[in-house]
Amino acid sequence: MSRIGIEHWITALADERKRLDFQVYGKTAVAADWSFHDRVLDEHLLYSVYGSQFVCTTTTGAVTLGPGALLWLSPGVAHTVHNADPDRPTTLFHFRFRLGPPARPKPPAVIVTQPGLHTLHPSADLLLEELTLDRPHRSLRVRTLLLGMLIDTARAVRESATRGGLEPRHRLAVLRLIENDPVVRTTPAELAEHVGMSHDYFARRFRVSFHESPRRWLVRQRVRRAASRLIESSLTVSQVADEFDYTDLFQFSRQFKLITGLSPRAYRRGR
Repeated sequence: MSRIGIEHWITALADERKRLDFQVYGKTAVAADWSFHDRVLDEHLLYSVYGSQFVCTTTTGAVTLGPGALLWLSPGVAHTVHNADPDRPTTLFHFRFRLGPPARPKPPAVIVTQPGLHTLHPSADLLLEELTLDRPHRSLRVRTLLLGMLIDTARAVRESATRGGLEPRHRLAVLRLIENDPVVRTTPAELAEHVGMSHDYFARRFRVSFHESPRRWLVRQRVRRAASRLIESSLTVSQVADEFDYTDLFQFSRQFKLITGLSPRAYRRGR
């Protein structure tokens, strides 16, 4: 599937003279028979996949996207989308917006990131939160989050051809294992065993794909889940630390601040 236009749209989003208008957005569980056929929009359309898989077909071909994938269609792209599994619903983040006026005509772009870009879901969640609430500087924050997602996508597309990383099926297996581990008790050795590799070999390939060690990445996932728990529950910081298997509150606070830039209490107060 074509990936033209990424750098153009990064430049366009970074230009605050271009008005950003948005009205249609949400995170939706769609039915197994969900579909749109031969649709053409005059808006940008962004999908991020949370559950199961869905298929998108354009004039350049068809692609199946699973959890962790992102699809960005610029205006004018004729497309058909449907659930890949007739027996399972899919959860999608969707966002339609206008950006203009364009500096010059550009060919329609279809931008795809396959599963493995683990930063997309938190970014999509933050974007949806910002879209839903009427806060100061809302439009600028939305633009910034969109720009970050597109930059992450551009990097992933460019790096997808890098040799020595995990194969897409192995990246997907790792992400699914973590999705099913609510407090991220999984160890680097268990990740390696899950994809059938030795620990050292897996660690080398993992670092190429995720740009950090498996241990550091697991800490990041655990802290991200713990941060959500702090916001969503009335548990004390100590109780959240216990829930995520931290026997040392100081270690929990130190890792939390290392990842988020804030102490657990400061993070909760800021939200």
